[in-house]
Order: sequence, then C-alpha cells, then structure tokens
Amino acid sequence: MIAAKAVKSTALATLKGRWLWGSFVSLLPWFGVMAVALITTLFSPVIGRGAAAVGMVLIVTLIVPLFLGALRTVWRGMNDVFDAPSAVFCYFSSGRLYIKALTFSTILFAILAVTAFVALLPATILQLLATGQLFEWLGVSIPPLGIGFRYLANLLTFVGSAVVLVRMFDFYLAPFFFVSMEELPPKDCIRLGQRIARYTKVGFMARLMSFFGWFVLSVLVVPLAFTVPYGFFSYAVDCRFSTAYYNRLGSSERFPTYHS
Repeated sequence: MIAAKAVKSTALATLKGRWLWGSFVSLLPWFGVMAVALITTLFSPVIGRGAAAVGMVLIVTLIVPLFLGALRTVWRGMNDVFDAPSAVFCYFSSGRLYIKALTFSTILFAILAVTAFVALLPATILQLLATGQLFEWLGVSIPPLGIGFRYLANLLTFVGSAVVLVRMFDFYLAPFFFVSMEELPPKDCIRLGQRIARYTKVGFMARLMSFFGWFVLSVLVVPLAFTVPYGFFSYAVDCRFSTAYYNRLGSSERFPTYHS
C-alpha cells in the first residue's frame, strides 16, 4: 500500500531549492484553465451554450498539451533532469509532437464524452418529461406525474455525474505514461493506465482526499505558488509509486521508470 506521507515527502524533496522553477512549470496549466474559464464566461451571453463547446475545444487543443508538457518537465525533474521552464511548451514545438498530444487528448475526451452521454441520458429524458417538452413534441397532454419526473431526474443527474467522475479516475495514470513512455502510441498509454488503475485508483482517490485541507488553504491562506506545485509534483510521484506497486503485485510486465 502506498502511504500518502511518502508521496508528499518525496514531492517536497524534489521541490527543495527549486520552488520558483516548480511554481512556473506547475502554474502555467492552471492559468490556462483560468483563461479558458474567463473566455467561456465572457462569450456565454453572446453565444449561449456554444460558449461551453468553445471551452471544451480550447481544453482539448491547448490546455491538455500544455498540461502534458508541464507533467513531462516535472517527470524529468524527478529524475534529476531539470529542463528550462520553456520545456512546458514542448508539445507545441513541432507538428509531430502536437499531433501526438492532440490525439491523446481527443481519444480521452471522446471516451469520457461517451461515458457522460450514456450516464446522463436517463436524467435528460426525465428532465424532458418533467418540463413537458417531450409531450409537446408528441402532441399529448402533460401527465400529473411531471413533478415526480423532475425529482427523479435530479437524482439520476447526481448518480450519472458520480459515474462519470469515477470513470475519470480510470485514466488518471494515462498522462503519466504518455510523458514517461514516449515510444508508446497515445491509445496504448490510455489502455495501460486504465489497466493499472484497476488496482490503484481507490488508493489514489484516498490519497487525493488527504490534500483537501491544502485545497481549502490555497483559496483562503496559502498562495497558489506553494499549493499548486506541491499538488502537481505529488501527482507525478503518486503515479510513479502506483506503477511500482503494480509491478510488485506480480505482473509479468515491467514498466521503465524513466525515458530521456
């Protein structure tokens, strides 16, 4: 079993003496997400729900490659190869690298989009029943159970959202393998991460909860320049430990810990 204390102490040891470097590398994707959120908010009054679609496109095409570049830079730093902060943009440095990162983000987004569609479809149908839109389309009167449909739709929305969230954790290792095993195609990184996550995702979720206090402090007290690098490096360390844990389970496959 992987101890949260070991993950945190290793992350802090890696960051020791390099907080400025770690902050720049880790905060760039964070600021990218904030910029997308701002753009979505500004365009929402103009194009309505289309703003959310614009936001998703920006995340898939820009934020995910930026995140992967930051993770790769952190991963190399964990192996005593401290690249210049500009290495965060490595997946934008050539068409081949960008297409590879874009393929990864597109496949992952497609998987999660299908999951969300299936998980939230029952709630969507019940919401249509509750609002009467479906009955209007069919040309029939609204039944008296409409309000009951609304409560049930809310419940199913909650359940469906939980299913999507848990499904997301099936792929928490995929970015790690994308940057640490660069010879693998994007789809194989996703499959490999999913296979190992079957044995490690519950522990990862538990360790993630141990950071809840830091998430709160990042809003109230502690500057993001500390909490974001701490969390980002801890994620990279946790992925490395999770892979080692999977190897110790007796799998016939072994995964290299570093590729220069």
